[in-house]
Amino acid sequence: MVVLTRAQVIGKPIGEVFATVIDGGNYAAWNPTIKASRRLDEGEIREGSRFAWKLRGFGEVTQELREFRRNNSLKLVSSEHVERILDEHEDVAFGNEALLARRRPHSDEGLPKMTRCTIAAGLAVASADLPPSLLAELKHLASLHNPLFYERQRLRLSTH
Repeated sequence: MVVLTRAQVIGKPIGEVFATVIDGGNYAAWNPTIKASRRLDEGEIREGSRFAWKLRGFGEVTQELREFRRNNSLKLVSSEHVERILDEHEDVAFGNEALLARRRPHSDEGLPKMTRCTIAAGLAVASADLPPSLLAELKHLASLHNPLFYERQRLRLSTH
């Protein structure tokens, strides 16, 4: 797994910086991705402190401080919370499902109930019977990724 980090030098004492980071109730004052923020509990900010944020383009979410060690580390979104958010929203297609979801034949095109094809050394499909969108989908499914071709092309070598 790759972990990307971003470093920034802040000329303030660690306690002051950490106090700003853990005060999730005031995030809307300085974070442009959060339209509104408030604290859901009272008392000193500690492990389990909860905040409600209204995120731009996403809606309202509840955040909890986890793995909290003052002036050292914290985790704002627990894996359980992420699972709850994903359960509340519709499934997002990925992989083959995402490809197929985007590539559907146009509804106004009539799909044939049956088409002719010949199986020999390869598969030959009578393209005259197929609507253009279905033909394009079949061509896409039949194409294979060939890294050697791209490498030879990059080196300006023959690809035949």
